Amino acid sequence: MEIDDLSAILSLFERNVNKLRTNLSAYQVEVDAVRQTLQESWSHVGRADGRIISVHDALLGSVNEVNEYIIKLNLRIKLNGAFGIFKNVDAKEVLNNLRRKSLEHNNFKVNHTNLDGIEVGELDVHLVGAKQSETEFKAREGLNGTASSVRLVTAQENCKLESPSIPAAPTAPPKLPIPPRQAKLLPPKGGRQTTSNETYDQLLKNISSFAEDSIVQVTMMHLNIAENCIFVAKWGQESTPLKKLLACQMPIQELNQLPDFGEVFAVYDAQEQIIPRVVINAHTEGGGYDAYLLDYGEHIHLDDEEVIFSLPNEVKVLPAEAVRCFVRNREVGSMRQFTYKNVRVRVLENSGNDLVVELMEDGHPEEETQSSNRFVSHENTRKINLDLDLEEQAKPMENNIVKETQSAKTEQQLAEPTVKLCPADLEMLENIECGTSDALKAVLGFKPTDDQRICRHYDPKINGCFKGTNCRLLHQPFAPHGATKDTELVEALPDSIYISPAPRDLGSVVRVLVTYIKSPTEVYVQFVDDLPPLVWSKKEVPESQCKFKRSPHVLDMVIALYTDDCYYRAQIIDEIDGVFKIFYVDYGNTEFVTIKSLATCSDAISLKPFRANNCLIEGVKRSSLASQQQNAECVEFLKSVILNSEFDVMLISHMPDNGYVIKFLDRYADVPKQMIKRGYVEPTTDNLQHSDNSVEQA
Repeated sequence: MEIDDLSAILSLFERNVNKLRTNLSAYQVEVDAVRQTLQESWSHVGRADGRIISVHDALLGSVNEVNEYIIKLNLRIKLNGAFGIFKNVDAKEVLNNLRRKSLEHNNFKVNHTNLDGIEVGELDVHLVGAKQSETEFKAREGLNGTASSVRLVTAQENCKLESPSIPAAPTAPPKLPIPPRQAKLLPPKGGRQTTSNETYDQLLKNISSFAEDSIVQVTMMHLNIAENCIFVAKWGQESTPLKKLLACQMPIQELNQLPDFGEVFAVYDAQEQIIPRVVINAHTEGGGYDAYLLDYGEHIHLDDEEVIFSLPNEVKVLPAEAVRCFVRNREVGSMRQFTYKNVRVRVLENSGNDLVVELMEDGHPEEETQSSNRFVSHENTRKINLDLDLEEQAKPMENNIVKETQSAKTEQQLAEPTVKLCPADLEMLENIECGTSDALKAVLGFKPTDDQRICRHYDPKINGCFKGTNCRLLHQPFAPHGATKDTELVEALPDSIYISPAPRDLGSVVRVLVTYIKSPTEVYVQFVDDLPPLVWSKKEVPESQCKFKRSPHVLDMVIALYTDDCYYRAQIIDEIDGVFKIFYVDYGNTEFVTIKSLATCSDAISLKPFRANNCLIEGVKRSSLASQQQNAECVEFLKSVILNSEFDVMLISHMPDNGYVIKFLDRYADVPKQMIKRGYVEPTTDNLQHSDNSVEQA
């Protein structure tokens, strides 16, 4: 057998090992997803429901079978170790003989090392390729790093051979802007995947700086509206290495392979031109990885085209700056203006993992000082003012700066006009009496107070009036066209003309597309026409459209991200604790989403007629004796037969909600009979008799 044959077998072995590693990782992700679904559904789904029992049994059987084969594979690996081929001979003698004959044949010089890795002599070298082939042979035989192996290469070459993705020691910080990658990143080799909460709980955090019953000045890093919490950081002197890393002032080396799950590394943010610390915790369903920014408290999505770097150990082990806080006296959604700004909080509880705080009443962002550890005051940025050289110079003048800042702040507070509600404003917010003689109050529901609150001498050039700080009125322009600023102004509807579809005649045959199965007897359909579909990909929805000026209200129109990574029109029908219940107006299905999956919908799009039509299947009615399982089976049966299918139906009669009673035609005419035969529904003549009358009248 030739050495080429051995190389081919070893190459096949490496491919199979990589495939096994990928399959095991994907299988573990699927198992965790099913297990989480079972845990969430176990408490409110009936134990007698066959669906949850079948899912439980299927997961248990699958895991047991895979576990059995993994145990066998581990046993086979131990029994067939790389040194098993030398169990009847002396491994040291065999390898020395092989190396001696190879050196004599090729007549080249190498650094000869003993078993302890100490160089003891030199041999002639004429063929570099011979050294590489010998190194590859030793690596493929799996003899590196063991007590009985013979070192054939130097320590530096051995490191490069075993871990090609491990970088050499960097000599200079990266130059901005960093160009994009030319090749995709290799996937992680291992590690345990965790949820977002488990990732936060396992990290060492800078939480010891927050003593209970103390007032601390912090930087608000991230607002998590879905979980009703915020993340704050207290940047101190010990955070200097992190500031250098963020400002791209630290020598780091680029990686070609994603680190293992749970390992800390750095990623380049091309938009802000910073390099924050990050850790990947799990795969995502649509591809890529879910990652967590240690010093921001924000979860992001990473793919295989990111520019990533390895970190020195002294930077890896630094505690995470982002600490989770639950605010007692403020709503999280009302604190957007404080993002990346300094605020003061009172620490009420410190559990060692997160905090319970109160935002101080004067919780306005603190003014920027000359200290270099403050964040930039403008919004929508993660950059830090990292003038590290000024930090050491500012220490001797710290007391003077504090005194000057306090005095300036006191003068500013005295000069600022009050923004608290006056008795007139409070009276405006009170309930309106049943009758009033004030015309404005009768029409608007309140009496506008713009003339009393806003200064008529306001000059936008000086952002004030001639009275200076003595004026106690608000310095802002009046609302245009005589409108009032006491309530939120709503933009006018666009001047668009929409052609309503012509009413469809009863008894006519139309072509429909079934988009959703609501119940055993109700479906949602779209009438097939030449109108373009109302769907948008992720690239067609800009990031600015995904940001709301205010939280969406019930009945607001939005576009929502579906599982196929496309946006569709939807209407909000309920909202509880940051979770929105939405109705896809063009398809008929209902989903629960967070605000991260929503984007604003322009009036020109939202005013177009809804395309989902609720229809009742003619000739059948729901059976009073059918169980919940039978109803679910009927829905699944209809999904397999008519969902996403186009066919002709006859319009029999109208429904109260602008829907229709429809009769299946052609090859779908037997579907109601099949449902009756399976016992899912009962036959009825009410719809048919009513439909005959409706058709005759039409």
